[in-house]
Amino acid sequence: MTRMTIKLLVLSTVISLLAGCAFTRMETANQLEAEELVYSGSLDNIGFGPIPRANFTVMSGVAGAGDVSAHVGTTIFTANAGLGARYYLGERLNLSLQGDVMTVLLGLPFSPHERFERFIVTAVPRLTTAVKEGEFFYGGIQANILTGIESENTQLLGAVGGLVLGLDFGSRADGGGFQGELVLYPLQYQDGDVTFFADLNEAQVLLFQFSVGVYFW
Repeated sequence: MTRMTIKLLVLSTVISLLAGCAFTRMETANQLEAEELVYSGSLDNIGFGPIPRANFTVMSGVAGAGDVSAHVGTTIFTANAGLGARYYLGERLNLSLQGDVMTVLLGLPFSPHERFERFIVTAVPRLTTAVKEGEFFYGGIQANILTGIESENTQLLGAVGGLVLGLDFGSRADGGGFQGELVLYPLQYQDGDVTFFADLNEAQVLLFQFSVGVYFW
């Protein structure tokens, strides 16, 4: 296997084991009115990791067609927190940016490098379609940049390009909704190299993240 493949396997394996550094957290595809609040809870799982990350998010509509959000999450081993913002590109598109910081709560004997025992910062620009009353399906694209922080040094671990597919069953009349989302990551980048799949024992492996959750107005 190539050096690039080995690095990607290490990255994807550690992420799958941690689960807590899921690349992004789910947000309703509905657009919010000014000062409208949405509270949501979700479970995120990436790759084949056995431990999902639990998230709690608060979103608030902002005058001028957009919203801001804050979220916290945890697994058995990790804790994360972050902020997000969306700008509505008309009635059918949401442009968003999420930022997240994850830290390890307990020691991880399977961690291949001590830098994973510090912090991992995730930045996620995202462009998705919006849903309206009576609509359910949404989709889009996102890019995910992972940065490991150790002491005063910052190291780029890698980035992935994602395809977003989701279902959002929500109604203001009902006061809430249910949501499911799948993000596929066919494009992976590390140290100046680009690949479209990770190669595990000469088999093509496509990283993915699956999320389910509920939200309330």
